Amino acid sequence: MSTSDPIKSGLAPSGSLLQTYQQREHYCDSFSTRYPGAVRFADYVTAFYCSRAFRPERMLLSLWPSMRSGDAHARALAEGHRDGFAAWRVEARRDNEILLVDRSGRTRSWLMASPKTSPQGEQQTALYFGSAVCDVGLAPPWWFKLTTGFHVRYSRRLLASAVRKLPAVVPPEPGKGT
Repeated sequence: MSTSDPIKSGLAPSGSLLQTYQQREHYCDSFSTRYPGAVRFADYVTAFYCSRAFRPERMLLSLWPSMRSGDAHARALAEGHRDGFAAWRVEARRDNEILLVDRSGRTRSWLMASPKTSPQGEQQTALYFGSAVCDVGLAPPWWFKLTTGFHVRYSRRLLASAVRKLPAVVPPEPGKGT
């Protein structure tokens, strides 16, 4: 099985939960990649928040007792049994996407998984990660530019790390069972 495609940046898909913030002209970014095989959305969310790249952020947040969250919390969020994780709470959720808002209400994190079929007829999953920052004008412009460069690199690393943690769930070959 091949590895995932390179990570691309662009707009969130039409009708996605993040698109609301793109339309309001807030700072938004969206990163995506295609992964070979079917991936359950809950597995993607869990892989994202339990990935190696996200662990330092979780450790930093754990300095505040009310923001401590472990792997079990990430799985509960992913499965829809929990409406908060570390510094975020669920703003909106669908079967294949989730939009989280931080405690200040200024930033959003968005994850989405969408099944696709390659031109060769192979099952794939498009995986998305994006962010929205509201009230950008409250931060000095130089600070926002400085942190945006880091944020974009970190976002790409987070998505790549989540993808590496995912096991592909490949449909069985015809005649080999279900």
